[in-house]
Amino acid sequence: MSNPQLVDYVKEQMKAGVSEEGVRNTLHAAGWSDADVDDAIKSGKAPVAAAAGPAQAGGAMKPAMVEDVRAAITHETATEAAPEVMEVVSTSAPAKKLPLLTIVFGVTTVIFLGAAIYLYMSASGSQLSAQVSDLSAQNSSLQAQIAGLTKKNTDLTNQVAALTASSTVWASEIASLTASGTLWMNELSLFAALPELGVSPTPISLTGVVGGGGKNAYTVAAPDGVKILVQNSKDVKVDAALKPFIGSSTQVMGIHLPGSNSVTVTSVAGASVQ
Repeated sequence: MSNPQLVDYVKEQMKAGVSEEGVRNTLHAAGWSDADVDDAIKSGKAPVAAAAGPAQAGGAMKPAMVEDVRAAITHETATEAAPEVMEVVSTSAPAKKLPLLTIVFGVTTVIFLGAAIYLYMSASGSQLSAQVSDLSAQNSSLQAQIAGLTKKNTDLTNQVAALTASSTVWASEIASLTASGTLWMNELSLFAALPELGVSPTPISLTGVVGGGGKNAYTVAAPDGVKILVQNSKDVKVDAALKPFIGSSTQVMGIHLPGSNSVTVTSVAGASVQ
């Protein structure tokens, strides 16, 4: 069955003077098949043949009619001799519609490409998620290690603090023992002449509670209760220096003869009495 659009086009081109061959070439260039072109040209030429029939049935042509036909033939011959000039004024051939198979193929291709892109993006997302999970696990491990190192550092700091405190206590005990040893040596020298000290008078420092006074000689009671007599208690400067400290503890320095229980005071609470 002829395509109405093609038939109309063939009619218009032939009315415009375009040859059959020119019309055929134009339709082929537009993508129409040989069968479609042949059917359209046959249908487009039919009215022309029908119009010529009655004129021939009327008998012999009149001279004027013969001249008209001759002119028409001459015009047609000129048209066929220069078909390219006439084709310049022709309208564009109707475009051939795409087959349904081509459309389906294009849609299928688009869908396939979309699915491929989706699968690629999904795989990339899964790989990225796995990498993020690995990094999170590594971060958790590092945090645990940092927490462990922080705890160890805290434990070491506490141990250092404990050792420092212990060292302070030991230093205090050593100082106390040293002071006690010095005091014991001083007290021991009051009653016994040590070989290393000899029997010559030696300087001595005592800290104790001052007692006596008035008509009685001054004494200095050591922390362990031993009382040392002040040999120069009657000295005015010594009396004036010791009197304010009666009943209280103070430091007394003087000269002591090893083996005796007395001391000649030379200063009281850091102040000289000589």
